[in-house]
Amino acid sequence: MSDDNEDKNDSTYGSEDNNWSGFLKSVLRAFITVLIIGFLGANFVYLTRIDLDLWFPVESSLSPYEEKPTLEEKAEFFNRLPKGGGCGIPIDTTKSKLWSNKYFRGMFDHGWPYTLAEDDDDEEWLSFGEIVSFWFMRAVKYSYIWLRTVIQTVISFSSSFCELMPEQGKDIIPFIIGPFVLMLLISIASMWYIPSLISIFVYSTGGWNLAWSIVGLFFGWTWIVPLFTSFAQSIGLMFKLLLLPIMLDSKKLIEIMGHKWNIYFMGFVFFALCISAAFTNLNLTVAIVMSLIFALNFIPPSLNPMTKSNKVN
Repeated sequence: MSDDNEDKNDSTYGSEDNNWSGFLKSVLRAFITVLIIGFLGANFVYLTRIDLDLWFPVESSLSPYEEKPTLEEKAEFFNRLPKGGGCGIPIDTTKSKLWSNKYFRGMFDHGWPYTLAEDDDDEEWLSFGEIVSFWFMRAVKYSYIWLRTVIQTVISFSSSFCELMPEQGKDIIPFIIGPFVLMLLISIASMWYIPSLISIFVYSTGGWNLAWSIVGLFFGWTWIVPLFTSFAQSIGLMFKLLLLPIMLDSKKLIEIMGHKWNIYFMGFVFFALCISAAFTNLNLTVAIVMSLIFALNFIPPSLNPMTKSNKVN
């Protein structure tokens, strides 16, 4: 009887020691994780190649803060940039069909709340309603300008790493750090309450504007406006960073993800997660064998004989 039990245990040991269902689920999670990483990385590379002054304007005298032409003033952007410089050939987002939609164009054109008042209005001749509108407009305006200055600085700094890499892998660093930078920018926007509050007093030009800010500290509007502004900035920034690139040019994102070194990075992450899943769910022998197979994909493209014949992207 004991011998029969031992034989039964021996025959079932291998199947009990290998959790294939858990392994396959982990592989599926790894695949989804890599797709998300690749999507976010491609989004960020896309942002390094667009006109940041159009997406995140910082000049208070230009659109959308003032009534100036949006597309015409940006035409020279693509003439002054070297082709293929930075992280790749500059992307003209204004060529998308979405620009023919007036509601989409409204995101970039002069509009509310900047239409409430002009920034150079003489406060001495403003009515009470105009004073409130003038104050609200400046509170929103300079909060956005400060935030967009930070966004431009972070993206421009990240794109500077492209110049350090060879041509075939020039966008690999922004591709790798892209998911972290995007989350950082969204986190900054969600915590932009304090800078928004400070900007109200920095740009209070004296007179009624400053008085209205001080009175608002006691009655609440000086605290409430930055709160709602920060919320709107977070939602708007998530839309621009995560959804707008794929809406404008999904093929370009797929092209960026398809660059040789970007594929290598995604493969590296995927197979590293697969190896981890193997050691977690399978017995040691099977895990080691699978790890050796997966490890072949860790060879960089420049050293991998299987990829040397491929064209450089």
